[in-house]
Amino acid sequence: MTLMYKTWNKRIGIDTYGLVNKKYSNPAFAVVLGENNIRKCIRKQLAEMKKDAKSMLGERVPVFFTEIGIPFDMDDKKAYTTNDYSSQIGALDALGFALEGSNLSYTLWCYCSTNSHEWGDNWNNEDFSIWSPDDKLLYRENRSKTPTRAPSPTSTTDSISTSKSKLNSSSQPPSFIKLESNLDLDSPSCSLETDLSGYRALDAIMRPFPIKIHGTFEFAEFNLHNRTYILKIVGKTGMTTATTHIFLPRHHFALNRLSIRSSSGQYTYNADYQVLEWFHEPGHQYIEICLKSKSRSSTPVSDDSNDLPADCIIS
Repeated sequence: MTLMYKTWNKRIGIDTYGLVNKKYSNPAFAVVLGENNIRKCIRKQLAEMKKDAKSMLGERVPVFFTEIGIPFDMDDKKAYTTNDYSSQIGALDALGFALEGSNLSYTLWCYCSTNSHEWGDNWNNEDFSIWSPDDKLLYRENRSKTPTRAPSPTSTTDSISTSKSKLNSSSQPPSFIKLESNLDLDSPSCSLETDLSGYRALDAIMRPFPIKIHGTFEFAEFNLHNRTYILKIVGKTGMTTATTHIFLPRHHFALNRLSIRSSSGQYTYNADYQVLEWFHEPGHQYIEICLKSKSRSSTPVSDDSNDLPADCIIS
């Protein structure tokens, strides 16, 4: 519906995949109500696509969504004059929620270097580009009015400094943040400037995700509103400890406010590459990452958090 009507409808949605595959005796049963149910419905549809593809082609065949995205010219291009991309963020966040829930690989459609507010992607009346030169000025104006949520990627010295004054500061990162005193500040990871101007709905695009799992994936969910990320896995047996790597963007997770809860293990965080290394035990494991100052509205992943070892809670 978002694609056809170019609007993010938070009230009503349709299980299109189920309807096309005649899974309902009556089309009315394919209707879903409420934003939360719509998000879950999208996640269910993508999971069923993956399941059907593997049932036809084989379990060992990888599933990759090569073109998935949203139209940015929603609501008659209202965002281009108001700089309010809340509808686009809501729609793209729903897609991210659906994709990460089934650990699906994907590429966002699309990037168009010649995109414009007037002509979109210059093809087929589409305006799907996640970047536009016409949004560069809007981004700078918005950043000048809004305090930075996290340290800028272009200023990594703030997050890796080991000076006495920095370490004694009340805003210092938690103890598990990896502080390298011998880093070469001229290295690509430190000196590379990342220009984020021009990106649209960046809050929904920039998401945490597992880079490498030592075991098998079970579940993942990023709550954009609460800045909370949950990952559940089954660690490989035969090893006392294993390492899972998670991309944890500082765009959402400020280093000095990180709070982590997990079923086992310890952590280190590479502030330059924004990667959290989680050293965990075999078997069913989970990790929950959030910000200290934000309330957690997500359902606890443990029945009794008091049973967790003390060294598994860092806050």
